[in-house]
Amino acid sequence: MGTGTPDYREPVIGIKGAGRNGGQTVLAEKPDEKQPWSTATFRTGYYPVVSTATGFAILTTHNYISSVPPDLGRTYRFAPTALTVYTLGKVASYASPLAVQARVTNYNATPQTNLPVTLTVSGATTFSNTQTVDSIAAGASALVTFAPTP
Repeated sequence: MGTGTPDYREPVIGIKGAGRNGGQTVLAEKPDEKQPWSTATFRTGYYPVVSTATGFAILTTHNYISSVPPDLGRTYRFAPTALTVYTLGKVASYASPLAVQARVTNYNATPQTNLPVTLTVSGATTFSNTQTVDSIAAGASALVTFAPTP
């Protein structure tokens, strides 16, 4: 570290999925370098970009400065929410409608709220239904029951 005035840095912190489609990134965001690292939030997708007179500018990133170091042991965990689906493998047509259930487990260290869970059935009969889990505490599970498939 030099002896000059501390200046902020703008790294990109996150993970990226294997595809090129939208929603393939989860990025840490801390727009104010003077705030503690514990104030970081997370976004799905890329940092916002605006057009400027000289090109483009990223609006926010994970800004930091040497005078506000990370708290001891600071780790960002990109823990996915796990999903287990309960249904019958093949169903005779007279068994319709069929209600599919899914158990959603929150492996994050913080509660998750308003979590959308979508069931999509493809093949001869297509069907899609989204249910919202109001809240799942850290380490807890919730059972989601989808609307019956036709």
